[in-house]
Amino acid sequence: CKNPSNEDRECRDISFIQEIKEIDPDGEYATDFFLRLANFNRLAHVLRGQESFFNTVLTDAFTKGEYSQRLRNSVLLTSTIQSVFTQQDLSKYKQFMENLLLDSFNEAKNKNNKLTEAIFAYFIKLNYNSFETRKQEATQIASQLPEIQDSLVPAEFLNDNKITAKLYFYEDEEWYGITRDWLSQDGFRRENVDKKTTKHTKLYNGKSLEVIVTTDNSDVEESINNPEIDIIAHRGHSFHLTRDTFTSYIKSDAKKLLYLGSCGSSGSVPQLQSQFPNAHFIADEDTGRGADNHRILIGFMKQIADGEKDWSKIRENIYKNLVIVQWILWPHEKS
Repeated sequence: CKNPSNEDRECRDISFIQEIKEIDPDGEYATDFFLRLANFNRLAHVLRGQESFFNTVLTDAFTKGEYSQRLRNSVLLTSTIQSVFTQQDLSKYKQFMENLLLDSFNEAKNKNNKLTEAIFAYFIKLNYNSFETRKQEATQIASQLPEIQDSLVPAEFLNDNKITAKLYFYEDEEWYGITRDWLSQDGFRRENVDKKTTKHTKLYNGKSLEVIVTTDNSDVEESINNPEIDIIAHRGHSFHLTRDTFTSYIKSDAKKLLYLGSCGSSGSVPQLQSQFPNAHFIADEDTGRGADNHRILIGFMKQIADGEKDWSKIRENIYKNLVIVQWILWPHEKS
């Protein structure tokens, strides 16, 4: 690559990798660093043309550390792995990927390591139609695995003829006030609950839309277990997500939609799934944007009020009027 500052993307990516190797020649921190890129769905963009480097990162991510760490790594890498199987400019990695998934699955199965087997079984089931050299083997394994079920809006959401969302903010940013103003502009009627909380209501299609906006994060557990609240949204900085809002001691089997609106929040989904196994998740692989979060929230509340239960159709209908939400992960998406 003669001119790494030019417009050629692969040229820039190679230069970037070379700089990383100079900073960390022994690769001591490489896997953790590139998993952070995967958290924001950027890993595939910088590893083109670097097969051996990419392969090492993947192998380390799947084999090193405790099971909980490897499970989290697998979630972070799901979009990257799907890109390898679907994007032509990443096809050079496909053979390695097929071998890694199938060989790791077979090894775990032979050792009766059910947890590790499940990780690779999911990737095989998700991508087996795109395998090439070992497609027959992948298809055979996939045929013995349960189908990946489609996610639908819980019927309980409309039991009381209203849809209620509670949005948790923090006082170290301005989105609390901005969001209340947006709700007023959207025709919601505002009611002051206390100094930190307001409730906004609007009648839509015969259903009541209710949005509770607060900077009081002391009652998250109570809200999750409250049958009158359907949606719990974290709308603060990413470092608040599991430290201050969905803290590790909170656990619930409630069927809620957890809307994780902060930057790179998709990386916290594995931890939160273990705390809330029956929850649905909307999360962000990119920079959380307040305007996007607000439009999507109001959009899917209206779609649910209209009776739509299919998350894929809800997303499709909302995105007809939005062009800035490509990194949002929805409950029905297999990634």
